[in-house]
Amino acid sequence: MSDVGLIILAAGASTRMGTPKQLLRYGEQSLIGHVVQVANASVCHPIIVVLGSYAERIKPEINSEQVHIVENPLFSEGISSSIRVGIETLNIREHLTF
Repeated sequence: MSDVGLIILAAGASTRMGTPKQLLRYGEQSLIGHVVQVANASVCHPIIVVLGSYAERIKPEINSEQVHIVENPLFSEGISSSIRVGIETLNIREHLTF
């Protein structure tokens, strides 16, 4: 098991694009699905996915029991709020047994 955690930041609203980037197709899957697959192939553990905007639409694209999904209710405040949620989750998981 690794001592290096990985945080996937996927909370953005993609306002300029007009559609969630996380759900764009990348090969035969969504972009978020691909990113999670690559993360699972790494030595990193735990893997935290931070969602915000479109969370309910994105969750079904994350086909892995090896990641912990958290939602950032303050995603509209910017990326730093998602980084904070991810780090807080890593710190909490560090002290819990799963």
